[in-house]
Amino acid sequence: MKTLLLAGTTAVVLAAANLSPAMAETKPVSQVVQWNRTLLRIVRTAGAQPVTIHPTRSFAITHAAIYDAVNAIDGTHRSYLIRLVASRSASQEAAAAAAAHEVLVKLYPQAPLDAQFQQALAQLPTTGRADGASIGQKVADLVLDLRKNDGSNAQPIPYVFG
Repeated sequence: MKTLLLAGTTAVVLAAANLSPAMAETKPVSQVVQWNRTLLRIVRTAGAQPVTIHPTRSFAITHAAIYDAVNAIDGTHRSYLIRLVASRSASQEAAAAAAAHEVLVKLYPQAPLDAQFQQALAQLPTTGRADGASIGQKVADLVLDLRKNDGSNAQPIPYVFG
C-alpha cells in the first residue's frame, strides 16, 4: 500500500519536474505511475478535457479510486471515500490498474484505454488478478457515482462585456 501511494506521489513530482521518463525508470514502474502518465497524456491533449473542468478533478478522482481500491485489499489505512473489504490475496496492482482504467474510461470515453488495461493485467501474476481488478472497478464506479453531481458540469455564467 505504501509503495503504491509513494509511487503515485513520485509520478506527480517527476511530472512537475519535467524529467524524462527514461531518467525516472530504473526498475519496473508500478500501475499507479503508468496510469498517472496516461492521465497526464490525456489532459495535455487539446480538446480531451472540457475547458470548464480543471484537470486536477480527474487526477483527484483517479487517485481517490486507486487509493480506496488498494486499501480495500491492504486494509492498513483509513478509507478516503469508499470503504470496502476485499480478499487479502487480491492483487493490489490489478486493483490500482482497474480503478484507474475505469475512472479514465468514464471521464474520457474517446481515449483508447482498453488495450493498455489488458496489457497491464497481462504483466501481472495471475494469482489474485481477477479479484483485484473486480474490486478496483467497483471502487472506481462508487467514487464516480459520488462525484457525478459535484457541479463540475455546470455551465459557466455568460460574461457580458461592459
